[in-house]
Amino acid sequence: MKLLLLLILLIGIISYTSSCDSNGTCGNSPFTLCKNNATLLENGGQRIDIDKENGRILFTIKYSDEFEPRVVSIPIQPQSSENHNYYLKSQNTLFGQTTYTKVIGLLQLVDSKSQDILIDIERRIAGPTSNIFFPNNTIGNELTWNQIGNFIFKQSTNTQYTCWPYANKIFKGEIGKYNDLGETLYNGPCFEMKSNGVVSGNANGSDLYIYDGTNVIYKGNLKPISNGDYIRDLPIVYNESKAYTIKEFDISTTDLYYSNQFDKKLYSISLLNTFGPKKTILSDLPSSFKYFNDFIYYSLNGKISRININTGLNEILFDSTLNSNHCICAQGFTGESCDHCDQSNNLISWVNGIPRCIPLTNNGNPITCDYNYQCKSGICREVPISGGVKGC
Repeated sequence: MKLLLLLILLIGIISYTSSCDSNGTCGNSPFTLCKNNATLLENGGQRIDIDKENGRILFTIKYSDEFEPRVVSIPIQPQSSENHNYYLKSQNTLFGQTTYTKVIGLLQLVDSKSQDILIDIERRIAGPTSNIFFPNNTIGNELTWNQIGNFIFKQSTNTQYTCWPYANKIFKGEIGKYNDLGETLYNGPCFEMKSNGVVSGNANGSDLYIYDGTNVIYKGNLKPISNGDYIRDLPIVYNESKAYTIKEFDISTTDLYYSNQFDKKLYSISLLNTFGPKKTILSDLPSSFKYFNDFIYYSLNGKISRININTGLNEILFDSTLNSNHCICAQGFTGESCDHCDQSNNLISWVNGIPRCIPLTNNGNPITCDYNYQCKSGICREVPISGGVKGC
């Protein structure tokens, strides 16, 4: 046992894979497909997130033979079994690209139970926008525009906290409202915010950590005594010596974690002594990362990995560069057998024996089409300046 542990430590990185031979080996063909041409989307602003209740990591991929990107998930624990059907799970097919809209990918999970997610959409007029995307393949209200926001969602109380750099404010309101972010909690520069659920001292609500977009992280509260306080009047938690180098940060109950664009590293520092020494967790700059239960989960160079903050053991959980065969639901389909498609607001379109579950718009047309008969006008054609997507 000691010899095995020594070998693991010497190797440093462990990789787990899962494979299939054909659609038929995935269980419910043609609703389950055996594919090997996925690319991890990570350099266009896409982020990863963790479904803590279900123990899965969410991220964005795109298959070379599909137009739409997908949000998929894998278990947070390394998988070495041959249970292909449950390794890579298709959460959402991101339909919705048009002449004026480009769907970028995942920003964060809204809720573990509903499986609503937040996605980044580039609009040719409004710029980057943040939109809720529902499991039935439909796009919800636009929450922020011009610059994407950073959010904390509390589904149990239907509460949405919004850090919006464009407005230089933090808001508290109801989840998913259009053009109404609610009351102002704080004024001033806000680039990113996190809450670890800890209530300090005599505070009314959980601690709120706010990054101002330059080099300083401040400490506020989700229930401030006086709404509208200025962020830069709050207590300073951490001041990075090199300005504009903090790319992303996260919080545990004891530590602050942040990626540094200048050093190209990921550090941790104790919340009890943020003037103390910082610890290098990762000697690379991840595209996106999240902390959960003594691990940093991160995307980098086409891989989803995790590193143990105590032992330094680094494990590859998903590697899109290997082009390994894996099972995945057909586009738009979900469920354990990949056969769920809500036909009250979707249609099933068959192309070369492969189905797609395509959402319907308010006028009854599919959001994208494969055949003329699917459109009320009788014409399905390529949408101008859309990159090749077809529409009615």
